[in-house]
Amino acid sequence: ELSEGFKERGADAVYIDIPKPWEHIDKAYEALKAGCHLGVLVPTVNQITLEGATTNPEDTVIRGSGNRILYLGGQRNTIRNLTFENGDVTEYQQQTSQQPYDYPRGGAIIFNRSNAGTVSNCIFRNNRATLAGGAVASYTAQKTTTASFVDCVFSNNVATATDAKGGAVYMAADLQR
Repeated sequence: ELSEGFKERGADAVYIDIPKPWEHIDKAYEALKAGCHLGVLVPTVNQITLEGATTNPEDTVIRGSGNRILYLGGQRNTIRNLTFENGDVTEYQQQTSQQPYDYPRGGAIIFNRSNAGTVSNCIFRNNRATLAGGAVASYTAQKTTTASFVDCVFSNNVATATDAKGGAVYMAADLQR
């Protein structure tokens, strides 16, 4: 029974492909080794809405505990009333040709090859990335990338490399492989 969690601990990756993955994300994170990947497959969804339990973002806190918190593709994502803290992508290995823009960027959230959408009434605190976007990074091969941050607070987020970009948010468009 997945609601009881995973028996494994220290996994390099966990992928969830079930009808309601949000009900089991906390259990999946418990199985991961720090700095490793959580994948959530929702093949029929091109728009994600994540919303906190109340309008107070402090009431719903998602902790990275040494991992990136969210990796989103698709279009028109909506995220509101949440706190993202301690997301960390400073321990990722060197990039490969399959993931040239993703790592190690976006400590809390990466919007990969998508138009990010709207993030509102959220708190981003103590998130880290090596190269760009200590809290959030957005990448797309389109000519523009769009994201709106409305009534959000960014506190103590950092991109750690000497030539890093975007301690809180980094957005890039028209990327070529």
